[in-house]
Amino acid sequence: MKMDNLATNHTNPHEFDLLATVKEYLTVQIVTTLASQLQVKYGKIFDIHNLCRMMRFAEKFGNIEILLSLATKLKKTAVGNLWSLVGGV
Repeated sequence: MKMDNLATNHTNPHEFDLLATVKEYLTVQIVTTLASQLQVKYGKIFDIHNLCRMMRFAEKFGNIEILLSLATKLKKTAVGNLWSLVGGV
């Protein structure tokens, strides 16, 4: 069962806060571990800051086919400008 489902099944707001906190803690632990492993294999580009930016980008632009099509047509600076327009960090 997903943690989101657990949170919506409880009426006590403190239980929801606890589940949200646990979910956030686990997410941080997973992303931190993943960033460390990716840095070993691929270099500093996969530090925690960049990995979080990549995750936010994927959330905003989830359609991989459109992204791949655009990536072949846009230069790196254009992608950066696009990211800044949509609220990237």
